[in-house]
Amino acid sequence: MKLTIAKNKFCYISLFIYLLLFIEEKLKIFNNCLNLKIKLYLLIFNYLYETFIAVYYKQSILYKWNLRNYYEHHLISSLVMCIGYNYGPLKYYEKMIKYIFLININEITRILQTLQMNKKYIYLPSILGVYYCIKLSYYELYESYIYYKSKENQENNINKNIIIFPLLFSFYHIFIVLPVLIKKTLKLLFIV
Repeated sequence: MKLTIAKNKFCYISLFIYLLLFIEEKLKIFNNCLNLKIKLYLLIFNYLYETFIAVYYKQSILYKWNLRNYYEHHLISSLVMCIGYNYGPLKYYEKMIKYIFLININEITRILQTLQMNKKYIYLPSILGVYYCIKLSYYELYESYIYYKSKENQENNINKNIIIFPLLFSFYHIFIVLPVLIKKTLKLLFIV
């Protein structure tokens, strides 16, 4: 289903939360206040909030997203983040977790496009989005391998199969998200 462009008032909440999470992860300025649980809840809230706006108001906060995009990415990601946080071996996935927050530069870019921001302010975030997606995909695979080979994984049957989530997300990022990001970034850079 095609959605209309969201009203600015809906966009500002999402933009603020994504910027807060991105800046905090990049600079670690709120390290004492925003622990992983709070940051994760903020991200999940934002995902569910944007999905609600799409479903209820038929408006897309993220530029050119449709309902399927919200269901595929936001709802599934929210569920998996809850499972991962509660049952996952987080100490093995520190870099992946870092890039989960940094990759939201893509959402920031989409909101800026929805707000009709001048393209010159969108170039750098678009390029960073591609870079962070590559890094996230790498760490999803690499840290899953490290956990798979760990002694803890060999002894712990409860968390053994949790690595399926980062592996599936790495394939999603590599084969679905990354090609779209590269195409959109190239289009943005070469169309004046």
